[in-house]
Amino acid sequence: MDLLKFLSRKDMTQADLAKALETSPGNVNRWAKNEGVPSYELCSKLLELGMTTEELFGIEQVYTNSGNVSSVKEFVEVFQKSMNAALDGIKKEL
Repeated sequence: MDLLKFLSRKDMTQADLAKALETSPGNVNRWAKNEGVPSYELCSKLLELGMTTEELFGIEQVYTNSGNVSSVKEFVEVFQKSMNAALDGIKKEL
């Protein structure tokens, strides 16, 4: 999760976000340090507050050569590349 990018983009503090999500500042601080993740419900609220899926999942958006996905097969290929990139990033941190 790229919480710090989201907070910067929204000009929010961790305390502001904790209040908006009705959770503790400690929870938000742990997420910012990648020491935990929010529940499904709080992830939904983060998206409602304007967090992008890229910020939520901590991966950069993958674009195809044509700029959009034109088939289910292409979608699956793009999705697999995105997930592999995310897993590689996680492995490097471990």
